[in-house]
Amino acid sequence: MQISVRYIRVYALAQKQVGIASQHPSSPVKIMNFPATNLDAEVHIGRIPDDILEALKCHRAWLQRFLLGGFKSADDLRELAAQVTEQAVLRDPQSQKQASADSHWFVTLCVNDRIDLPEDAKQELLGIETQAWLDLDSPSFFEKYIDTLDHLSAYIAVVVAPYRYRWQVWDGPLVQLPTGISLRPPQFRGGRVRLFNAPPVEKLDVSRLQSVFARRAPSFLPIVAHFYLRAMVETDRIARFFDSFRALEVLCTCLEPNLRAKAGVNCNSPHPGAVKAAEIFKRGKDTLKTRFAVVALALDPVDADAQVEKFIAIYDWRNDLVHGKRKLKADDAPDEEAFELLHKYLAAASFSP
Repeated sequence: MQISVRYIRVYALAQKQVGIASQHPSSPVKIMNFPATNLDAEVHIGRIPDDILEALKCHRAWLQRFLLGGFKSADDLRELAAQVTEQAVLRDPQSQKQASADSHWFVTLCVNDRIDLPEDAKQELLGIETQAWLDLDSPSFFEKYIDTLDHLSAYIAVVVAPYRYRWQVWDGPLVQLPTGISLRPPQFRGGRVRLFNAPPVEKLDVSRLQSVFARRAPSFLPIVAHFYLRAMVETDRIARFFDSFRALEVLCTCLEPNLRAKAGVNCNSPHPGAVKAAEIFKRGKDTLKTRFAVVALALDPVDADAQVEKFIAIYDWRNDLVHGKRKLKADDAPDEEAFELLHKYLAAASFSP
């Protein structure tokens, strides 16, 4: 069974529209065979197309009722969606007031596509079984045309200047169901479960915690703790990577001056697992790689080379991303690797003599 999918992005323009908002005379602008052959994109300037606005209302209604147990029929959903106002769907999220939906122009970008799903007659409302929805719960589905929409968004932003974008109304796919209703598939992003091989919690050894505070309080900067705690619970992989990397960068800068002498001693006759780290240290360059090598040599000289290689990999990934040499894809983010390095050396610094 083929189902139509429209990848939609909607911006509200800062320019207010006097009277009832309508379409720009040249709208919609249709771009054929883009972003690929047999696909097409559309750009609407002015009022949001009625069918897309109706889909946004249905999605808002579906979310509201889904939490209370769902719907009995498609007509039940349509009836509730009719009660959703344009103001509720289109309002500025930064504003505490319900701004009039007719007071602004909107730019609506749309990429049209079709996907195959298994046929099913069990669910009257959705037209497809729950498992089929779960098949759509993946970054590859939700981020399929993110690059295309980014480029279109940027080009249109140049065209509509000086009116410029004021806020984003919507960004995501809308699936056209056999019932005629369009909805955004639910995306289950409650967080990735992180399990470790560990003894029962009652057997944890907390003696180090007691001894370190008896000796001295850990002396790393508060910002390290701030980003470490954010990375601990963050579920967005890009955000988790940058939180971990920021904390690791500050931690290395904070620890390096006090650990340089110890790292130098370990460089005199380096362990076989610390040869590369020792070479970086001896070059004497004041770089983040050098500061990490100092920390690794001082706190874990046996495995310093492996840790340096991991750090260089995430360092290069970060540089490629911020310099435009890498696409922003959450699946590629080395968030776990960055967090593991941060955790390892934060613990080592906290409990080292």
